[in-house]
Amino acid sequence: MSVEKRYPRLLFFVGNIEYFISHRLTLALGAISNGYDVWVIAPSVSPVPELPGGIKVFFLNTFRKSRMAPWGVGKECLEILKAFKVIIPDILHNVGMKPIFLGSFLAFHSCGVVNDFAGLGYTFTVSSQENRVKKLILKFIFYCFFPLMIRKKRCKILCQNSQDKKILRSSVNKKVPIYLIPGSGIDMSTFFILPMPAPSPLRLLFAGRLLKEKGLRELVEAKKLLKKVELEILVCGDVDLENPSSFTTEQIMAWQEEGLIHWLGFKKELSQVYKRVHGAVLPSYREGLPRSLLEACAWGRPVITTQVPGCQDVVIDGVTGYLAKAQDVFDLARAIQTWADDPEKEEKGKAGHFYVIEHFSKEKIHPQIFEIYKKSIQ
Repeated sequence: MSVEKRYPRLLFFVGNIEYFISHRLTLALGAISNGYDVWVIAPSVSPVPELPGGIKVFFLNTFRKSRMAPWGVGKECLEILKAFKVIIPDILHNVGMKPIFLGSFLAFHSCGVVNDFAGLGYTFTVSSQENRVKKLILKFIFYCFFPLMIRKKRCKILCQNSQDKKILRSSVNKKVPIYLIPGSGIDMSTFFILPMPAPSPLRLLFAGRLLKEKGLRELVEAKKLLKKVELEILVCGDVDLENPSSFTTEQIMAWQEEGLIHWLGFKKELSQVYKRVHGAVLPSYREGLPRSLLEACAWGRPVITTQVPGCQDVVIDGVTGYLAKAQDVFDLARAIQTWADDPEKEEKGKAGHFYVIEHFSKEKIHPQIFEIYKKSIQ
């Protein structure tokens, strides 16, 4: 049985409800203000989070973002189809690789499809020999099957940096529109420039999933090189057992016992942590557009990150932060040393705050996405 519609219905399909809350909730609330009836489908969780603004959720009991076995995926498809038949969306906004594949394939022909590549993720991240065969298989699947998934569908593609746009353009028909929109919009009314804490010890915050491709190992090794810097590295994030690149809890605890990091676990609210730190660091191998760095800038903290797609789009080297080569422990240590010695850290943090307002705020981003929604239902 379907749900009665009074307004255009926008359905977000995400692989994790907490990700939706942290990365797409502001966009969803903006859509409600613009007259959309907003729904979300996501894997079931306990406890069930409460979403504001009348956003409704359809939880999937079978969906697992890392599952690839045909029988399991088949059961997921049946449940997703059931959700589509109940909700009957006018616009389906898929976020993440697996929701994009399955959502595009199962979407009704009457439904506009917006495929939101917040990054190309594990499959396209350059790393060591580890898991290389699996990545090659995943790339083969992507290039062969993604064009088929969106064939004959009213599909539009969103991406967040120019390198991702090149890859996506090479994979789909030229008639499929691809829009480069940097992020989903930061609500700057909830951020302000925090005063810097006492200068010693210096503290850096690493906030993100504890994956090898996020550069956490390189950060730990760089810390070992900086023996003359009184430095503490705070780590906010959790292991991701569904991701083959995740560090184990045992490895993270070993680094903590060595005094190399202070692991704070996963935290939804980071404002109190940012009050304690002098900067943020993300030595990632590749990103879409890292929200953790945008939020660090929004709080007035300079950032140290790598010269890779996504990360280098957030930071102006020497103005709002410091860039280093990816997967290069010595260059990362150099960038951290430069940050530590810089008497203008606070000014760079302030510059980052205003850079986010100018380029990544919801006032800049949301109108661009809402225009794509309009085109999807015309």
